[in-house]
Amino acid sequence: MIYSILNICSNSFALVILTPLHQYQKLIDSGALRGDDHQTRIIQKLQDLHDQLVSYEPPQIPESPNSNSLVWHFPFSRKGKLKAYYLV
Repeated sequence: MIYSILNICSNSFALVILTPLHQYQKLIDSGALRGDDHQTRIIQKLQDLHDQLVSYEPPQIPESPNSNSLVWHFPFSRKGKLKAYYLV
């Protein structure tokens, strides 16, 4: 994440998370970029992803299966080919 420290008054500071949309607007305001409808739609998609990730809570990882092996796998497919390997 990108952070910015703002000096609120002489002795206090605030830490602000700069979002993709905020950063884009800053670049437009500074003249580094020109506003563009297509870019704005793309930045809004990044902003939506950013918002989802900020509040994301990963799921609990289940206990590993009771096995002495370091490698276990899902059952074989109908054709007899292994579907996946997992390291535990």
